[in-house]
Amino acid sequence: MKKTSTLTIFFSVLFICFAPYGFCIKYKEVIEYKQNGYISWTTGIVQAKGLGIPMKKSSGNSTVLNMKVLSDSKNNARHNLLKIIQTVRINSVKKAKNYAAINGSAAKQLEEIILKAQENEKIRKYLSDGTVEVYLQLSLYGSFAQLFLPQEIKPIESIKRVAINGKKSSKQSPKTSALRNYTGLVVDATGIAVNPAMAPRLLDEDGKEVYGAAFASREFAVQKGMSGYLRDLETAKTSPRVGNNPLSVKGLRTTGPGNCDIVISNADASILRSSSEHLAFLKKCKVIIVLD
Repeated sequence: MKKTSTLTIFFSVLFICFAPYGFCIKYKEVIEYKQNGYISWTTGIVQAKGLGIPMKKSSGNSTVLNMKVLSDSKNNARHNLLKIIQTVRINSVKKAKNYAAINGSAAKQLEEIILKAQENEKIRKYLSDGTVEVYLQLSLYGSFAQLFLPQEIKPIESIKRVAINGKKSSKQSPKTSALRNYTGLVVDATGIAVNPAMAPRLLDEDGKEVYGAAFASREFAVQKGMSGYLRDLETAKTSPRVGNNPLSVKGLRTTGPGNCDIVISNADASILRSSSEHLAFLKKCKVIIVLD
């Protein structure tokens, strides 16, 4: 009985703490909390809260006044959404606000994207004092990704075999090919304090890029991001994103000013490069990074 009561109290506190964000907590998601909202790097959703506060003394048509309060709450949410979006890390050195600041066209397009942000009406709240609380959401994929992903990420029409130690990798023994026929990549980055970003990079210990803009096709990066992010290694390994036989590697440390890029061992990098299918699944962004 005592154990049951303790659990009830725990989950009640958990609900009270996180209910204002308007979603059920999923402990396996990578969520970056911000003032008045959050960024879910797992789902690619940015959500912001907005408040519409009625005037203390007002007269007139109540329906019109209520519509104004609702409109004010959405405008406030758009303002908060913009502030959150500006903090989104594009890569290790730039955030969305850096792109918008130097590109007037990008700033205007971002405003248009935010104007189209959808409300999650299921969690709209009408408070006792007449205040209306709304939550607007937009995706980091699609039009937003098309606007902000680095231009170095280009469409890749076909996959060419790369040279390994001066030899083409297309001729492998059946045994070697079967062993290395991976369907995706899982990077265990727990314990090294990685900051998620839209365009992360993987490098070997010599600083040579293993995965980055040159490997991903823009089509797939725009649709689902260059990498997925999760907090559970086993969930990542069984995710449809990386297929039924993903290669799992360990992140050693971060590199770069934003702590978004991950260094893996030369041994793991060699295994990845020698995989018969690695260029194909990297092109399709079949990558998941696991964080604490």
